[in-house]
Amino acid sequence: MRVAELEKLGIPSPVTRAWEERGIDTLTPVQEKAFTSAAFREEHNLLVVSPTSSGKTFVAEVGLVRAAASGRRAVYLVPFKAMARE
Repeated sequence: MRVAELEKLGIPSPVTRAWEERGIDTLTPVQEKAFTSAAFREEHNLLVVSPTSSGKTFVAEVGLVRAAASGRRAVYLVPFKAMARE
């Protein structure tokens, strides 16, 4: 799945273009599974548990952008001090 296809999920095209400009053009298997899940499509809570560097942060970014674009609130919890400081 390509990042541009996220527009079908309610992600504004300027956001997908910005990600593509940063070099993010295709999704990892974890990201694709998360974005095509019923929970994500139907805007339910989604918990993603997967190995380091599998794309969890990008899944969270997409969810946050999607919530903000529709005027809703979202919470992103990070368990590591290093990530929380970023």
